[in-house]
Amino acid sequence: MVLSNTAIVLPADFIPTEHTIIIGRGRVVKQHSANKKFDKMIQAIAADYQAAPCKSEKGAILTRLIHEIGSAADIAGFVRKDPTTGHWTLVEEALARQTAAQAMRNALSHSYRSSKQFKSKRRMQQIAQQQQQQQLTMTVQVPPRCVSPSESSISSQESYCSYSSSNTYEATDDTLSLLLAAFGNNVSNQTENPFEPTPIIDCLEFDCFEPIPLAL
Repeated sequence: MVLSNTAIVLPADFIPTEHTIIIGRGRVVKQHSANKKFDKMIQAIAADYQAAPCKSEKGAILTRLIHEIGSAADIAGFVRKDPTTGHWTLVEEALARQTAAQAMRNALSHSYRSSKQFKSKRRMQQIAQQQQQQQLTMTVQVPPRCVSPSESSISSQESYCSYSSSNTYEATDDTLSLLLAAFGNNVSNQTENPFEPTPIIDCLEFDCFEPIPLAL
């Protein structure tokens, strides 16, 4: 059967044969006799496809392939099952070409990033990188938080950040004793306040700024 530009709905009792390649996924699709034969045909022309110098020649190779498949029997080519109705459809030539091109890229996975093997390998690498990042994140140690004594009981094994409720300093009796001792032994016997500032000399009786006469 010559491939058409539009899809053709096959009879309700149609069953895929050795001349109809199933488009789909899964073990049943891969184990189908026509799909196995199609894989061998792809492998046979993979070298010529890769050696083709331009896209037009590559396309010509795929065109010859799908026409060869379609002319093998009265009902031959690429078929797909409608998941809603359950009916089989002989796909159009454009979809058959896309299927053959994808199969060729899979066969030449080392040269095409769009192949299934390359995509699967890249996906596994991304998963491995994500797992490695998660492990690094889990191994990072969080420093202990400084807490006040009111938040937790004080123990010898716990450390706390020192803090104060205000910035003011309150003098104690011990502090005053140390200051008094710094002024000598007689300071403690004095009745005057040792911290009172010394008064400035009274300059009211004479002029403090009167110039001194020079000797003749």
